Amino acid sequence: MITATLLITTSMLASALTAATGVGGGTLLLLVMAWVLPLPVAIPLHSAVQLFSNGSRAWLIREHIRHKIVVPMLIGGCFGAVIGAPLIFSETVTNWLPVIFGALVLIVVWLPLPAINHLTPPTLLCLGFFINGIGSLISAIGPITASTLRTQMDNKLQTVATLAAIVCGFGVARVFTYTANDFLWGQWLALLAGMLISGYVGTRLGLHWLNKLSEHLFSITFKLILTGMALVIIARALI
Repeated sequence: MITATLLITTSMLASALTAATGVGGGTLLLLVMAWVLPLPVAIPLHSAVQLFSNGSRAWLIREHIRHKIVVPMLIGGCFGAVIGAPLIFSETVTNWLPVIFGALVLIVVWLPLPAINHLTPPTLLCLGFFINGIGSLISAIGPITASTLRTQMDNKLQTVATLAAIVCGFGVARVFTYTANDFLWGQWLALLAGMLISGYVGTRLGLHWLNKLSEHLFSITFKLILTGMALVIIARALI
């Protein structure tokens, strides 16, 4: 009961955070889920929650979506999910998944990922393949996607809407591939329903807060929180 309450509350806060700033909430939610659930369970559940949360966000501000960016990335992302999703059920990968996950979170949080200025459809397709392949292992791909696409957006609303559409589409591909690899959703449906409802509430709150936050203060505080949680997950796996 305590675990369910924690995850449902975090889902609302994470959705509000992402709606207000564009990225960050998905990583926070997955880190909390990784604390209380095995990663081969947490990652598929997180993908399902992010699918709905980002889908509702994209729909609410759909007029700001950059479709020329979204479509080729989703095509590539489908192929990336087919390659990457089965790996989380591999015993070898599962043993090292917490370390891989924690390391990738630290890379995303602290290393300046390159922005790509000239994004042709083939480049976007390759980006989609690469990002959703990684996303199949860590699920929280908003920061990676945002970093590589940041030069293509004209304003924050366009950024939030386009990223939401991409992450939603990536989530659809991953959910299908997890299901095809025999992930059992039935025992988690009640928890998922609670997280989806609270995530929608968080999305509405976050869109209301859009452009009202101090981005610099948020960025520093959020990076420190994510760093601490990622280091603890790595330490728990290695000790």
